[in-house]
Amino acid sequence: MNGSFVPFIESGPNSQVAAFLASQPDWRQGLGPGWKGTKFLGKGGYDIVGLWEYKGDPMRAPAVTKVVVKVAEDTDQDIDKNIFRGKTAYDEGNILAKLSKVPTNHVIKQYGGNRVGDKFLDMDYVVRIYLEFCPGGDLDQFIAREGEAPNHLLDEADLWAIFNCLAIGALAMHRGTELPTEVRRQGRKVNTEICHYDIKPDNILLGFRDEHHARLPICKYADFGEALEEETCGMPERMAHPFRHIPIQHPRKGACSNTFQIGAVMNCLLVGNFINFNADDTSPPTICTDNHWLRRGYNHSIGLNTDDMRQRYSDNLRTLIMECMMREATFRPKSTDLAIRTAAALQTADFVAKNRPILPPSVAAIPMVGLLQPEPPLEWDIDTSEYDIAQRDYVIVPDIPSPTPDTGGFLGIKLTEYLPTWSPFAASHGSSTSTTPPRSTPATSVSSQGPGVGGAFVVLGKATPDSLEDRGRDWKT
Repeated sequence: MNGSFVPFIESGPNSQVAAFLASQPDWRQGLGPGWKGTKFLGKGGYDIVGLWEYKGDPMRAPAVTKVVVKVAEDTDQDIDKNIFRGKTAYDEGNILAKLSKVPTNHVIKQYGGNRVGDKFLDMDYVVRIYLEFCPGGDLDQFIAREGEAPNHLLDEADLWAIFNCLAIGALAMHRGTELPTEVRRQGRKVNTEICHYDIKPDNILLGFRDEHHARLPICKYADFGEALEEETCGMPERMAHPFRHIPIQHPRKGACSNTFQIGAVMNCLLVGNFINFNADDTSPPTICTDNHWLRRGYNHSIGLNTDDMRQRYSDNLRTLIMECMMREATFRPKSTDLAIRTAAALQTADFVAKNRPILPPSVAAIPMVGLLQPEPPLEWDIDTSEYDIAQRDYVIVPDIPSPTPDTGGFLGIKLTEYLPTWSPFAASHGSSTSTTPPRSTPATSVSSQGPGVGGAFVVLGKATPDSLEDRGRDWKT
């Protein structure tokens, strides 16, 4: 996500943190009376995040009493000079507003659309979004830091539960429904799908428990700052030349990109350590002969075929992860098949699980809730129309009507229309012909692409030459 860098936020009663948590009275579109900023959750390169809780009259308490507020500065672009600033908080808000209308519990909910027009600290143009609160942290807590002994806090049933959550959420992004047998939702073009582009352990949040997630809380996709609607047919004019040492026969991006990154996350969880899946590593990938799917070609999994892994986890779990990480996109499981296979395996694993390890206290203490998600206050349901980038500075007051929503694309969203004819963004998604960098390049960020998706492959922890603008973040930030 692009914008101005968020200034360093210090601690203390008179700090910028305190100013942030006390800033609601100055918002054009606030949460309402009784809401207080209670906890600073962190900051990224371009955003700051905090928790707000309802502390007002209990008799007037809304169903949602905790909400995460994410604030970022959204800078304009000089369209005449064709200078593209990359993905912004504006774009993330538009994507999440549309995804929040999809009937899924496996994608973090956004309440309403972009709230714009404010200033904060030295941010001249603030975009603010309200997000669902998830109490369990993220999947990064189950992965050891570099140099530490592997974490094996999860048994196989826990891992299948996570795998199934990720598969169902990816299915919802692909088809607009969590049900593998259901046709695509109306209002949705059949040749479009949402590609997250930044699936990694710290972008998968743990929500509450429910009757379907009685031990490990439900997992939800978060941080859609890199997400984009993609054509399922993989438009040839946007396809990049593959890395010279990675000959992709059928390059494309979309749901298959999500599948690869799901496999990479699961690979890290099984091994128990962070893994840098390095795009410019010329060492050969593996060909596994455990099943006929894997015998068809290379997969980019790491460490799943050791004796320890074979003793610790079933062949079914290991090989399905390997299938997700096949080099050729067409060899990976379809989103519908992945949801069905993980659900069947989870049912069996739950039945046979014994002596399951104790979860971390922060996870074990998460309460059970009902299956129906509480509804936010109606006042939060502001206009979610997608604003024209060229007119964004004029759409900063709630009572100014927004443009009529576009009816094309995923539930009305067509982000590709806002791309310039040529831009670094377009280049990083299909027109780059750059060469492979030295292997000594520092591993600092996450590439937006995967094997068979635009010619490169998903790099969890390293930027690639295809990614001309930094569209990823360090896993450990």
